[in-house]
Amino acid sequence: MHNDVEKILISEENISEIVSEVAEKINHDLNGEPLLAVIILKGSAPFAMDLIRKLDMSVEIDFMQVSSYGKSTVSNGFINVKKDIEQDVSGKNVLIIEDIIDSGNTLFKIKELFKHREAKSVRICTMLDKPSRRTVD
Repeated sequence: MHNDVEKILISEENISEIVSEVAEKINHDLNGEPLLAVIILKGSAPFAMDLIRKLDMSVEIDFMQVSSYGKSTVSNGFINVKKDIEQDVSGKNVLIIEDIIDSGNTLFKIKELFKHREAKSVRICTMLDKPSRRTVD
């Protein structure tokens, strides 16, 4: 056990079960169609890798690093794309994988960006959700 951990809120086994359930839903929804997984750096990478291993379709992976917080702990509503994906999303099923959804501003804007780039579909998958802080759907 880590000395800096006061209490475990979600066990490793529970996380594994949740990841499997989410992967099953994605497998069902896409029914074998290829997928572009866009991993939002940096916090979502471990969750994303666990999830991608359980997907039953061809999966391309790309990375994006964005910020809407600046030096604050509250989103300012604008996103700063620090690293954009390298692939063309046109005609592709895109799955944005995030660690925590807070206000929703960042993911809303990323989703709109991919729609503007003519992705076939854009879905969002998150490990944790903070609906109490949501400012956009």
